[in-house]
Amino acid sequence: VPDLYVCPRTLFFKTNPFRKTQKKALKKPYVIGIHMGSSKLAAGKALSQDFVLKLLTFLIEQKYKVVLFGTKDELKSLDIKPHPQIAFAQDQDVIKNLSWVNRCNLMVASDSVFKTMSSMIHIPTIVLHKNNKNPFRDRTFIEPYVKAHCMYVYKYQSLEGSEVDHALEFTIKNINALLKAS
Repeated sequence: VPDLYVCPRTLFFKTNPFRKTQKKALKKPYVIGIHMGSSKLAAGKALSQDFVLKLLTFLIEQKYKVVLFGTKDELKSLDIKPHPQIAFAQDQDVIKNLSWVNRCNLMVASDSVFKTMSSMIHIPTIVLHKNNKNPFRDRTFIEPYVKAHCMYVYKYQSLEGSEVDHALEFTIKNINALLKAS
Protein backbone atom coordinates (compact mmCIF):
# COMPACT_ATOMS: atom_id res chain seq x y z
CA VAL A 1 0.00 0.00 0.00
CA PRO A 2 1.75 3.20 -1.13
CA ASP A 3 0.19 5.57 1.44
CA LEU A 4 0.91 3.37 4.45
CA TYR A 5 3.62 4.46 6.87
CA VAL A 6 5.06 2.66 9.85
CA CYS A 7 4.44 4.62 13.01
CA PRO A 8 6.72 3.48 15.82
CA ARG A 9 4.86 2.77 19.04
CA THR A 10 6.23 4.14 22.28
CA LEU A 11 4.95 3.49 25.78
CA PHE A 12 5.36 7.07 27.03
CA PHE A 13 5.85 10.36 25.23
CA LYS A 14 9.47 11.51 25.34
CA THR A 15 8.19 15.08 25.64
CA ASN A 16 4.69 16.11 26.54
CA PRO A 17 2.89 17.21 23.36
CA PHE A 18 0.71 19.62 25.33
CA ARG A 19 3.13 21.93 27.13
CA LYS A 20 0.77 24.91 26.65
CA THR A 21 -1.59 23.30 29.15
CA GLN A 22 1.12 22.08 31.50
CA LYS A 23 -0.45 20.70 34.63
CA LYS A 24 0.29 22.34 37.92
CA ALA A 25 1.87 20.51 40.83
CA LEU A 26 -0.55 18.20 42.55
CA LYS A 27 -2.46 20.10 45.14
CA LYS A 28 -6.02 20.22 46.34
CA PRO A 29 -8.51 20.43 44.89
CA TYR A 30 -7.37 17.68 42.59
CA VAL A 31 -8.66 17.52 39.02
CA ILE A 32 -10.20 14.23 37.94
CA GLY A 33 -10.90 13.60 34.26
CA ILE A 34 -13.79 11.36 33.24
CA HIS A 35 -14.21 10.01 29.74
CA MET A 36 -17.31 7.87 29.46
CA GLY A 37 -17.68 7.62 25.69
CA SER A 38 -16.48 5.50 22.86
CA SER A 39 -16.22 5.79 19.12
CA LYS A 40 -19.18 4.99 16.92
CA LEU A 41 -17.25 1.91 15.78
CA ALA A 42 -17.11 0.56 19.34
CA ALA A 43 -20.25 1.91 21.01
CA GLY A 44 -20.29 -0.99 23.48
CA LYS A 45 -17.17 0.40 25.20
CA ALA A 46 -18.87 3.44 26.76
CA LEU A 47 -19.26 3.63 30.53
CA SER A 48 -22.86 3.53 31.74
CA GLN A 49 -24.59 6.79 32.62
CA ASP A 50 -25.50 5.35 36.02
CA PHE A 51 -21.82 4.74 36.84
CA VAL A 52 -20.71 8.17 35.59
CA LEU A 53 -23.45 10.04 37.49
CA LYS A 54 -22.69 8.19 40.75
CA LEU A 55 -18.96 8.81 40.35
CA LEU A 56 -19.60 12.46 39.57
CA THR A 57 -21.77 12.83 42.70
CA PHE A 58 -18.96 11.36 44.84
CA LEU A 59 -16.29 13.58 43.29
CA ILE A 60 -18.34 16.77 43.74
CA GLU A 61 -19.13 15.85 47.36
CA GLN A 62 -15.39 15.32 47.97
CA LYS A 63 -14.65 18.80 46.49
CA TYR A 64 -12.69 17.49 43.49
CA LYS A 65 -12.70 19.43 40.26
CA VAL A 66 -13.87 17.39 37.29
CA VAL A 67 -13.24 17.56 33.56
CA LEU A 68 -15.88 15.64 31.61
CA PHE A 69 -14.64 14.50 28.20
CA GLY A 70 -17.01 13.64 25.39
CA THR A 71 -19.08 14.80 22.50
CA LYS A 72 -21.77 17.38 23.11
CA ASP A 73 -24.42 14.67 22.64
CA GLU A 74 -22.72 12.27 25.09
CA LEU A 75 -22.39 14.93 27.76
CA LYS A 76 -25.88 16.30 27.11
CA SER A 77 -27.26 12.80 27.75
CA LEU A 78 -26.02 13.08 31.35
CA ASP A 79 -28.32 16.09 31.88
CA ILE A 80 -25.81 17.85 34.14
CA LYS A 81 -26.43 21.43 35.09
CA PRO A 82 -23.50 23.89 35.04
CA HIS A 83 -21.44 23.58 38.21
CA PRO A 84 -18.32 25.48 39.33
CA GLN A 85 -16.41 22.22 39.91
CA ILE A 86 -17.15 20.81 36.42
CA ALA A 87 -15.52 21.71 33.11
CA PHE A 88 -16.58 20.20 29.80
CA ALA A 89 -14.03 19.13 27.17
CA GLN A 90 -16.43 18.73 24.27
CA ASP A 91 -14.90 20.55 21.34
CA GLN A 92 -15.45 19.03 17.89
CA ASP A 93 -11.67 19.05 17.51
CA VAL A 94 -10.52 15.96 19.41
CA ILE A 95 -6.98 17.37 19.68
CA LYS A 96 -8.30 20.29 21.75
CA ASN A 97 -10.07 17.82 24.02
CA LEU A 98 -6.98 15.65 24.33
CA SER A 99 -4.99 18.70 25.42
CA TRP A 100 -7.29 18.96 28.45
CA VAL A 101 -6.01 15.57 29.67
CA ASN A 102 -2.80 17.30 30.72
CA ARG A 103 -4.80 19.40 33.20
CA CYS A 104 -5.91 16.32 35.12
CA ASN A 105 -4.22 14.76 38.13
CA LEU A 106 -6.03 11.47 37.51
CA MET A 107 -8.17 10.02 34.71
CA VAL A 108 -11.14 7.64 34.87
CA ALA A 109 -12.03 6.38 31.42
CA SER A 110 -13.48 3.80 29.12
CA ASP A 111 -11.14 1.92 26.79
CA SER A 112 -10.41 4.95 24.63
CA VAL A 113 -7.74 7.28 23.28
CA PHE A 114 -8.22 9.43 26.40
CA LYS A 115 -7.00 6.66 28.71
CA THR A 116 -4.06 6.06 26.40
CA MET A 117 -3.19 9.77 26.32
CA SER A 118 -3.31 10.07 30.11
CA SER A 119 -1.14 6.99 30.55
CA MET A 120 1.38 8.16 27.96
CA ILE A 121 1.90 11.41 29.89
CA HIS A 122 2.23 9.59 33.24
CA ILE A 123 -1.17 10.51 34.68
CA PRO A 124 -2.60 7.77 36.91
CA THR A 125 -5.44 6.21 34.95
CA ILE A 126 -8.34 4.03 36.04
CA VAL A 127 -9.79 2.15 33.08
CA LEU A 128 -13.08 0.32 33.08
CA HIS A 129 -13.66 -2.03 30.16
CA LYS A 130 -15.75 -5.01 29.23
CA ASN A 131 -14.33 -8.35 30.37
CA ASN A 132 -13.86 -9.73 26.89
CA LYS A 133 -10.99 -11.37 25.07
CA ASN A 134 -8.95 -8.78 23.18
CA PRO A 135 -5.26 -9.76 23.09
CA PHE A 136 -4.21 -6.78 20.93
CA ARG A 137 -5.86 -4.23 23.26
CA ASP A 138 -4.44 -5.90 26.35
CA ARG A 139 -0.92 -6.40 24.98
CA THR A 140 -0.63 -2.94 23.42
CA PHE A 141 -2.81 -0.52 25.38
CA ILE A 142 -3.37 -2.04 28.82
CA GLU A 143 -0.69 -4.40 30.15
CA PRO A 144 2.36 -2.16 29.58
CA TYR A 145 0.75 0.65 31.61
CA VAL A 146 -0.42 -1.70 34.34
CA LYS A 147 3.16 -3.02 34.62
CA ALA A 148 4.42 0.59 34.79
CA HIS A 149 2.00 1.24 37.70
CA CYS A 150 0.27 3.96 35.71
CA MET A 151 -3.02 2.17 34.93
CA TYR A 152 -5.53 0.34 37.11
CA VAL A 153 -8.16 -1.80 35.40
CA TYR A 154 -11.66 -2.88 36.31
CA LYS A 155 -13.23 -5.46 33.98
CA TYR A 156 -17.02 -5.55 33.94
CA GLN A 157 -19.71 -7.72 32.39
CA SER A 158 -22.31 -5.01 31.71
CA LEU A 159 -21.67 -2.09 34.11
CA GLU A 160 -25.34 -2.09 35.03
CA GLY A 161 -27.24 -2.85 38.22
CA SER A 162 -25.18 -4.03 41.20
CA GLU A 163 -22.04 -4.12 39.07
CA VAL A 164 -22.12 -0.29 39.02
CA ASP A 165 -21.63 -0.27 42.79
CA HIS A 166 -18.72 -2.72 42.59
CA ALA A 167 -17.05 -0.68 39.84
CA LEU A 168 -17.65 2.51 41.82
CA GLU A 169 -16.10 0.97 44.94
CA PHE A 170 -13.02 -0.08 42.93
CA THR A 171 -12.73 3.37 41.37
CA ILE A 172 -13.13 5.31 44.63
CA LYS A 173 -10.66 3.04 46.42
CA ASN A 174 -8.07 3.67 43.70
CA ILE A 175 -8.74 7.41 43.53
CA ASN A 176 -8.20 7.68 47.27
CA ALA A 177 -5.04 5.55 47.20
CA LEU A 178 -3.50 7.29 44.18
CA LEU A 179 -4.14 10.83 45.34
CA LYS A 180 -3.13 10.10 48.91
CA ALA A 181 0.20 8.72 47.64
CA SER A 182 0.98 11.88 45.70
